[in-house]
Amino acid sequence: MKRSRLYLYTFAGILLSMVIVGLFAIPLVMQQVRAAYIAVQTDVNQRQAEGMARVLGNLIAAGQDPELVIQTLQTSVEGSEVDRGYLCMLESTDGNLLCHPDRQLVGMAVGPMGMTFSPKGQPESTMIPWLKAIQGPATGGVIHYPDGSAEINYLTPVPGSSWVLSSHENTKRVEGEIQGLQTLAGAGFVVLGLLVAFPASFAARRVSRGYEHRLLDEQKKSDDLLLNILPAPVARRLKDADGLIADNHDQVHVLFADIVGFTKMTKGVEPEKVLKLLNFLFSRFDALAARYSVEKIKTIGDAYMVASGLNTDSDLKQLALMALDMLGVVRTEFQDKGRNIQIRIGLHTGPAVAGVIGTSKFAYDLWGETVNTASRMESMGEAGRIHVTDDVQRALAGDFAFEERGVVNIKGVGHLRTWFLGQA
Repeated sequence: MKRSRLYLYTFAGILLSMVIVGLFAIPLVMQQVRAAYIAVQTDVNQRQAEGMARVLGNLIAAGQDPELVIQTLQTSVEGSEVDRGYLCMLESTDGNLLCHPDRQLVGMAVGPMGMTFSPKGQPESTMIPWLKAIQGPATGGVIHYPDGSAEINYLTPVPGSSWVLSSHENTKRVEGEIQGLQTLAGAGFVVLGLLVAFPASFAARRVSRGYEHRLLDEQKKSDDLLLNILPAPVARRLKDADGLIADNHDQVHVLFADIVGFTKMTKGVEPEKVLKLLNFLFSRFDALAARYSVEKIKTIGDAYMVASGLNTDSDLKQLALMALDMLGVVRTEFQDKGRNIQIRIGLHTGPAVAGVIGTSKFAYDLWGETVNTASRMESMGEAGRIHVTDDVQRALAGDFAFEERGVVNIKGVGHLRTWFLGQA
C-alpha cells in the first residue's frame, strides 16, 4: 500500500517558512499544507471507495439480491464516527441515501439539504450542488455544509448499478491542528523552528498511519464480504484476474444432504416459515463446516452440499465426522423435541473439477462423476442414515463402523456396492 507523505509536507512546510520567510509567510505555507492534506486524504478516500465499489459490483454481478447487498453494507458502516471518516451510499438518480452510519438518514434525499461541492484542484468559488457531483463521473473534492463545516469527499459509481459510494473525512480536526501549528510558528519562527517542525511532523506521521490502518480495516471488511461467497484462494484469484478459474483435483470428498419429504412437509406452509426452518438448520450445518474445515459449496432448495480436500488440509475422515454430527443436530434440534424431521446424507470420494466459470452471476462449484455419484448416494439412501460408496468404506474402514447395503443400481453410473456409515 502506498505510504502517505503528509508528515514530510508538514515538516518541510514549517521549517522552510520559519527559516526563509518567517512569520509573514507562515499563513501561506499553512494553506499549502492544508492543500497537501486534502490531496493525500482524497487519495485515501478514493482507494477506500473504489475498493468497496469493486466488491459491491462483484456481489451484484454474482447475482446477489441488491437489497441484501445494501443491508450488508449498512451493517458494515453503521456506527462509524461521522465526525471523523465514514462511508455512505446514494442513489445517483435522485440522491437518496441508501446507507449511512446514522440509520435515521437512510431514505432521505441530499438535494434539499443544501450541500455544495468544490472539485479537487479547483478554487472553492467554483462550487456546484453536491447532488450534481453525485450524478457525474467519479470525482474528489470538498463538501461544504450550510452550517460552515466541510468534509473531504470522494464519489465513485458502483459497477452494474445506479449507486454511488461516497467516502468522507471531516476537516475540523486538521484545521485545528494547522491553526495550532501556525500559532507556534509565529511565536518563534527561527529559534523554535526545529522544535516545532519535528514534533509536528511526528504528529502528522501518526495521523497518516492512522488513516492507513483504517484503510486496511475497510479493505478487510470488503474482503470479508467476498469471502462469504467464495473460498479464500478463489476470491484472491478472482480479484487479480478475469476469465476461467477451474482446477482439477485428484481426490475430492463430496457430501450431499437433503430433508426427507420436504416438499410434502412444507405444502401449504407460509414461505417465511419454510425459510426460517432452512436457515435454522443450515446455519448449524455451516457451523459444523467451519469446525471441520470443510468447504460449503452451495444450497439448492432443501439440499446442502459441502466438500473437503479442495483448498484446505481437511480429509475424508473430517467430512464423515461432520456427517455424523449433522444427524446429531437433526436429532437434538428436532426429533428430541417431537418434530418429525429427518435427513438423508450421501458421501463419495474421487476426482473432480472445481472453480468459477462464466462472466455474470458467478459462483464456486464442483463438476464431475464424483459429484453426481455423491448426489445419487443421497437420493437413493435412507432417512436418518449416511449412504456411502465402496471407495469411502475402504478409505475409512479402520475408523468407523459400516453396515453393508449391497449392490445398488445407480442411475447414470451402474451397479455399485454401497454401505451405511456409523459411529466406530
